[in-house]
Amino acid sequence: MKKKMIALIAGAMMSIAMAGSAMAAFTDQSLVQVIYDTTSSTEIATNLGTISSLVGTTNNTITANPFVLSDFGATASLANLRVGYFVTGTASVSGYAANAPSTTTYLAAGRLTNFQSLGNLVTTYYNSLGTTDKIVASQSFANSYVSAYDKPNVASYGSNITTTTFGFNYTTTGEASLATLAANSPVSMSLYQYTGAARAYSQGVQALTVALNADGTTTINAQSAPAATPIPAAAYLLGSGLLGMVGIRRKMNK
Repeated sequence: MKKKMIALIAGAMMSIAMAGSAMAAFTDQSLVQVIYDTTSSTEIATNLGTISSLVGTTNNTITANPFVLSDFGATASLANLRVGYFVTGTASVSGYAANAPSTTTYLAAGRLTNFQSLGNLVTTYYNSLGTTDKIVASQSFANSYVSAYDKPNVASYGSNITTTTFGFNYTTTGEASLATLAANSPVSMSLYQYTGAARAYSQGVQALTVALNADGTTTINAQSAPAATPIPAAAYLLGSGLLGMVGIRRKMNK
């Protein structure tokens, strides 16, 4: 009897745990890709996976939940669409932001925690819409991506996304147009990580490059330190020869 009770309790707890995890597709430390239409109220968010699972990967092409132009309507145009990225969660004093490749950016003092809060507000809204890794949302909602990141003073933290407080303007720098996809050219961006004390003036360190491909997939490459240049074998032979000549010279002098 006791064994049956224990089995029933264990099963119930497992069911609750599974139900809880199914309730939120956009979880802590998720890398979120958001594509929105500048001529309508539609924005579509896709969970690309946890940042910890993506850092360190090379040529990692994500084929699940690809970008599809028709999702924005029959008359949608690539020229009117923009893409941005953010990472949700405050597991540590760390934040991620997208930027144009090879550009160094900063988070002004005291804004790192606010930047993290933005992602949490947006993903809470996304999770309220469904449990899938791809969500169609409305820009008109106060905690949508567009309202939070692109429209200062609209969302509760939106006023912090400005050049003076963050060190860069997210609308112009942290996003990119999808127009180049029409020529089969990927839309590539870099993801920078910001760490430090909550009140620090943090410089972004490039962590990933994220490319939205013309076929709708997304390819991720981690940034790594450049490999050390190997010393050519000829250099070793030259060194050995010089040492030999020095030895011969010493014997002759004796």
